[in-house]
Amino acid sequence: SGHIAQALVSGLVGGGIIDPWRITVANPSGLNLKMIKQKFGVNISQNNVAAAAGADWIWLAVKPLVVKKVIRELSKNLKGKLVISLAAGVSLKVLKNYSADQSVQFIRLMPNISIADNQGIIGIFASRDISRIQKRALFKVMKSLGYLFNVKREADLDALTVISACGPAIVSKFIAMMARSGVTSGFSRPLAEKIALQIFRGTLERLRQSKKSPSALIKMVATKGGVTEAILKKLEKENFEKIFQTAMAAGRNRIEKLKRLL
Repeated sequence: SGHIAQALVSGLVGGGIIDPWRITVANPSGLNLKMIKQKFGVNISQNNVAAAAGADWIWLAVKPLVVKKVIRELSKNLKGKLVISLAAGVSLKVLKNYSADQSVQFIRLMPNISIADNQGIIGIFASRDISRIQKRALFKVMKSLGYLFNVKREADLDALTVISACGPAIVSKFIAMMARSGVTSGFSRPLAEKIALQIFRGTLERLRQSKKSPSALIKMVATKGGVTEAILKKLEKENFEKIFQTAMAAGRNRIEKLKRLL
């Protein structure tokens, strides 16, 4: 069971949204299942078919290239159930094509790992055959995991994958770089990491409390002729923004490559 599956269970159970006895986590390899059961009290199974047989909702929290195999395996157990895919880049059309039964109802979600703490971002796109009752029920559950919204186009889920799903790792990279700068300046690693984390935490809180934009906060801190201005000017001179946007474009290109493999 992968990280996003564990994050989903953590958010649902830890947030008191769904009773653990109503959840079954399945993984044929058995990876992490005992740990998940001990931590969250959910049911576990190494048999995907058996787990799906008794489910109303089936969550596909697997890698994109594994989706086809799982849907084919579960083909006889999907009728009348809502199948919720968390797999990046796998469109509703592809999901339908994988299913032997074209009446199977699919919804796509794109969450990030912060759903584990009910602070996630979740984009949702549903096929037209999903009823309002089903949508309402899913919304009720998912909105408790963070900020939930409908995307207008299915392609927007790809953009959300790059920005949001990848976001926690990108933000953590910046925190790690800030911490390394602290170590270079002479602080111990534990202290430097604590300082870096608090900088991000404090900045987010200041933005939230002041309702200022990031650009406005930059102007407040980067006074003319000051240390902050010198740092930001050096970043601009080194084309930091361009490097960052190029890296994000690499993420979008990776999604397109994955799609061609499906």
